[in-house]
Amino acid sequence: MKLYIIRHGQTDWNVEGKIQGRQDIPLNAAGRSQAEMLAKGMEKRPVTAIYSSPQIRAMETAETLARAQGVTVIPVPELAEIGYGDWEGRTASDILAASGHGGASGRGDAEPGGCQVQKSMGADKGGDERGHGCGGPRGNAGPFYCPSPGRTAGRGGNPGGKCQHHHHRI
Repeated sequence: MKLYIIRHGQTDWNVEGKIQGRQDIPLNAAGRSQAEMLAKGMEKRPVTAIYSSPQIRAMETAETLARAQGVTVIPVPELAEIGYGDWEGRTASDILAASGHGGASGRGDAEPGGCQVQKSMGADKGGDERGHGCGGPRGNAGPFYCPSPGRTAGRGGNPGGKCQHHHHRI
């Protein structure tokens, strides 16, 4: 068995750097073109089932591939992106600036004792609700701004080894 994990095509919010979360943002023209290129690129790779988030951007991408493969998309609610609450529709730099973490670069000084937003999520107790700790989500993507003063975690985690916060992607 082969498993292909495919990300949805581009949306206007991707271009604008906005956090999408649970917002149902459709593909833009580039995203629809990307989905068509995906379908063409998968022509010689037979697919017997396609599971997708029910969010429109994921379904549009999956349905384009499904039409080319002659299969039906099976929506799976558990594949929907996590919700980011009030952060949805905002950019990371906007969120960081509004929370006192800095301006456009998002790398300003953190407030003493760490980020209050993260504390309210319990992230100051050793990771966020998904158990993420140093190095950002799942410890493999970066760069991330750590809400603790003077710390940044990137690929491979925080060299200082002290940060256990959920990280803001920048």
